[in-house]
Amino acid sequence: MVSPMILIYTLSKLEYLECCNHSYTVNILVYNAYGQSTNSLYPSVVKSDVTFTLFTSTSVIRNITDDDLIKLKDAGPLKFLVHGWGENINSPYYKKLSDAYLQRGNYSIIHVDWSKLGTTLYSRAMTNTLKTGTIIAEFILNLYNIAKIDLDDVHILGHSLGAHVAGVAGETIYQRTGNKIGRITGLDAAKPLYEGFIVTARKKLSKGDAKMVDVIHTDAGRFGCEKNLGTVDFFPNGGAAVQPGCLKPITTRAAVQPGCLKPITTRDIVDNIRNFAVAPFPHIFCSHRKSISYYTASVGSHLTAYKCKSWKEYISNRCHDKLGIPFGEDASANATGTYFILTTECFVLYNIECNVINISLIRLRLICVTTADSARFICVRTVDF
Repeated sequence: MVSPMILIYTLSKLEYLECCNHSYTVNILVYNAYGQSTNSLYPSVVKSDVTFTLFTSTSVIRNITDDDLIKLKDAGPLKFLVHGWGENINSPYYKKLSDAYLQRGNYSIIHVDWSKLGTTLYSRAMTNTLKTGTIIAEFILNLYNIAKIDLDDVHILGHSLGAHVAGVAGETIYQRTGNKIGRITGLDAAKPLYEGFIVTARKKLSKGDAKMVDVIHTDAGRFGCEKNLGTVDFFPNGGAAVQPGCLKPITTRAAVQPGCLKPITTRDIVDNIRNFAVAPFPHIFCSHRKSISYYTASVGSHLTAYKCKSWKEYISNRCHDKLGIPFGEDASANATGTYFILTTECFVLYNIECNVINISLIRLRLICVTTADSARFICVRTVDF
């Protein structure tokens, strides 16, 4: 007897559905799900399994070696991008986020590629985060010793498993030097094997891994961690699936004039949730990846988040009288606690205000918004209250 929760670990990228128990015959995969393996199946990790590529506004250095490190002297702010499970240096968000930084100012951006260690059974990739983080830490320490960089200028941004890799790197640097790097940003840090019923991870991202650890939650409780991990944690749209843009639109933008919106029925909501649950893999991870989209948007835009005890209080307008802080890139290093922000599709993509309507249908908590001209209608499922 295996629960659906274990399926997310045993059957690669299958969707975890919050529903009744089912029976599955996957004994050998359950064995692997606990991280149990033999050395004959998994070769040892070597330094060359993790590569680094530097991007600046004027140059690109691929597969950086120790001889290249001196070139990063006076490099200014350093941004390390660390991908998640099953991804690599060609992940589209690497370029989008790098372009946003290079348009903003003079940054040195380092793309970390640990795909040799991260494109494998999830439980093994989780184990490999320890060695991967250590390799990144050693790279940064070499920069510190050779190029004389300031550790305060080091900012590691990790998505999913990459967030925990960043945590290992930060902790290792602190243990070896007694000094912390300036910042770590966790973009929907991975939950499987780090939180929940089965926890086998030895180290996850925590607020002590850097001077500032900010975490953005967009798929909490499913592929992303639910609990606060950082010095400050942001929960866009409540922090859980389904994020704006990850459901099939109930209406289209075309030919929808003010006052002519199609009424939302219970069947519409059920169909949309069902479509999400059985969608292809890219759609399944849509909310998980929204953390990257929101952060990228923050590099070039000013978004404000508000400290609140809960999402329910936020959408009830009980927290907007408090002083907000910048969300994302410009978040304050002095900020602590839990912050919420409504980053609807119309706001992030179209930079226009949304009118918020709170509704509850068939026990699905939803926030529905219309653009100012009522040309678009979007519903977002929120965290259960």
